[in-house]
Amino acid sequence: MNYSKEKNRGITLIALVITIIVLLILVGVSIVMLTGENRILTQVQKAKEETDLSTAKEIIEISIIGSYDNSGKLSLDKFKTEIQNQGGTVTGNTFPVIVNIKDYETAVNANGNTMEIKEIDKITGNEDNNILTEDSLGNQIIVPSGFKVLNPSDNVTDGIIIQDVSHTETIGSEFVWIPLGDIKIDKEGNTKTVTLNRYTFDENGKETARNNEPIIQPEENAVSEGIYNNQELEKSDKGNITAINIEDFKNDSTINKGYYIGRYEARTSVERKNGNDILTSLTIKPSEYIYNYITQSQAATLSRNMYNDNNFTSDLINSYAWDTSIVFFQTFDNRENNVIPYSRQKSLNNDILAPKGTNDLVTKDVICNVYDIASNCFEWTTETCYKPDSPCVRRGGNFRKSYFYASVRGDWGITNNSDVYSFRPILYLK
Repeated sequence: MNYSKEKNRGITLIALVITIIVLLILVGVSIVMLTGENRILTQVQKAKEETDLSTAKEIIEISIIGSYDNSGKLSLDKFKTEIQNQGGTVTGNTFPVIVNIKDYETAVNANGNTMEIKEIDKITGNEDNNILTEDSLGNQIIVPSGFKVLNPSDNVTDGIIIQDVSHTETIGSEFVWIPLGDIKIDKEGNTKTVTLNRYTFDENGKETARNNEPIIQPEENAVSEGIYNNQELEKSDKGNITAINIEDFKNDSTINKGYYIGRYEARTSVERKNGNDILTSLTIKPSEYIYNYITQSQAATLSRNMYNDNNFTSDLINSYAWDTSIVFFQTFDNRENNVIPYSRQKSLNNDILAPKGTNDLVTKDVICNVYDIASNCFEWTTETCYKPDSPCVRRGGNFRKSYFYASVRGDWGITNNSDVYSFRPILYLK
């Protein structure tokens, strides 16, 4: 009997040890299942974060929808109230504003579009949407999807350069940000203002805002039969191509506090010899050839077809974009020898066509990182001249005639092209 009891006791201890080992194994398995990448607790946390993110995005979307006023505009006051009622915050007194809710942060512009927020040197060009960033002084910059910033340590007054890194046909193309509104110029918060408008400039470079009233061509371009007016029309019956939608450009550029112009005159990989050359792909690369021998309608078509992106629009430069860019250049002129107001600057490569722009020459026409507004080639715009047989308006100087200058307006016919005519596309955000 004693042996039997000891035997039973031994079996019980062995069973207990086995049970403990099994339990330890189960605990270990449970810990492994609960923790680590793709385990239960991690997946639960990820699910919670995804739910919070989805909820935050939904709250913002609903708040945007509920914040339009009777005129159809997004009301910042209403939007702030809607977000605050949901426990979120809105930073900024004008659009774009920064919204934070449930630890999710995004930017919202006056069109109700949301944008990711990133530090300027962290933008890769692989983002799917436009990115809101700022320079070291706090000036806002919106970088289009598919672009990166080439000079992140500079401020907008230097000319912020973006480069295409994602759009197959145009990779390497460069544009420069033209900021609008109050622009900070120092750490103390002092500002200078650039307002989107059409302008004329007197001989001293002083600008006068002209809105969309007809502008008379300068006296040196007048012809014997009269002086002709220029205007930015929504539609033209004269055969020239107008802007895709000039009101959209004005509205979207003002809302987003800026727009982009090509850093260089339009470029192509194949040097053009005459007007019969086939139309090749458009780029804005410093290494390629000037896109000349081009009519105004061809320039407009190439510019508007340069990009097909839901986040921004490309088009041929219009008179608002050209004139306001010159105001920006004159306000923040960073040329070494800026004796002449830039609106009156004439070509710096007289009698010489620079096939790859004046960056090929010893003397360069460059201001705020933009090349050849006054030099090399005339540039087509979407403005319309009322002269019956010459409705196409060109701007700037050219290498053949020294009396043309950056802000000058002129005209030519719808079928005309030559080596001295090129163009410059713009981008504006939605």
